[in-house]
Amino acid sequence: MTKSKYQELVEFVALRFDRVDERLNAMDERLHRAEILGEDTRHQVRIVAEGVATVDRKLEDFRAEVADSFRGLDVRLTRVEEHTDHRGAH
Repeated sequence: MTKSKYQELVEFVALRFDRVDERLNAMDERLHRAEILGEDTRHQVRIVAEGVATVDRKLEDFRAEVADSFRGLDVRLTRVEEHTDHRGAH
């Protein structure tokens, strides 16, 4: 192989490696952006999960409160019924 053919081959290979390096750099940038987006997404999911947990606790508190109210109402209604039954019996 002559020196000029060898030099052409070296330049050709160098050009190919430069293109591969450019592609790898572009892929590295995209991967970095994907990692950042993934971290942001995990953060947002964590925030939503915390919000859901808060709403769930509030709903359970509300259910307990409503159940207590109905128990109190049931006791009062039973007393009214008993009072009405006693009055009707007299």
